[in-house]
Amino acid sequence: MRTFCGGLAILCALIFWGQAPAQADDVSECIASEPVRQVAACTRIARSQDISLRNRGLAYYNRGRGNLSRRHFKTATSDFTRALRDLGEDAKSYFGRGVAYVHRGDYVKAVQDFSSAVELDPSFVKAYYNRAFAYERLGEHNLARSDHRRVLELDPTMENSQKALDRLSAAYDGSACRGVFALGQGCRNQA
Repeated sequence: MRTFCGGLAILCALIFWGQAPAQADDVSECIASEPVRQVAACTRIARSQDISLRNRGLAYYNRGRGNLSRRHFKTATSDFTRALRDLGEDAKSYFGRGVAYVHRGDYVKAVQDFSSAVELDPSFVKAYYNRAFAYERLGEHNLARSDHRRVLELDPTMENSQKALDRLSAAYDGSACRGVFALGQGCRNQA
């Protein structure tokens, strides 16, 4: 290896041990590319020695997005946690980690992260929508309905929230307890 690399022994060692330095096109690859290339580029940036704390946090955030796309939810959780450590309070990083927690089935932590996201950005529609989903999985139907109402206040075109709100109201209010919803979905006996 030494003969092949000549004066570039340090660079070759970094590449050999998987810590290649960031490349010129890594920034664009890290922000928006196919998930495998995105994760690789973001990893090179995050491991770079000459990078600001903010840029390292952004690299971890984007790597988390790539890992979500790859369905590597545990790794995505770790990436978003690192992003939060480096960026500080960041609504998008809380949101991303919340999504990863949902996919891991940890709805309590998901609700906590979605709540942090909406505290930082009260108009974050996707955070309210996903928190409503997590609340519903936890059996907190009134909180889920409240979040779906908030989604519709912020974006009346969110048909999925309207459908979920209608479904939850029908199933748990007993106001429209019939059909599919009446079959073991929490409807009161309407006899």
